[in-house]
Amino acid sequence: MNIILLFLILIVLISILSHVLLIKRKKMFHELIIEELNGEFQLQLMKQNSMQSNSNVNFDNQIDFKLLIIKKQVELLREISNQNGN
Repeated sequence: MNIILLFLILIVLISILSHVLLIKRKKMFHELIIEELNGEFQLQLMKQNSMQSNSNVNFDNQIDFKLLIIKKQVELLREISNQNGN
């Protein structure tokens, strides 16, 4: 009777230990997935910030370009009006 009881206790302990180890492995796997997702999230944030700063620079460049076109148009109109006035 004692041997059977000891055997059952041993089986229960082995079962508990195996479940604890399984839970530990799954937790490590989930932590790796979370770290990978966090890394991808940080990369996306960096890309987004880079794109926003590039879009700001591009917007500034567009404004400068449009202002330059307007300035050249004004100069051209000034020359045309000077030629018509002479």
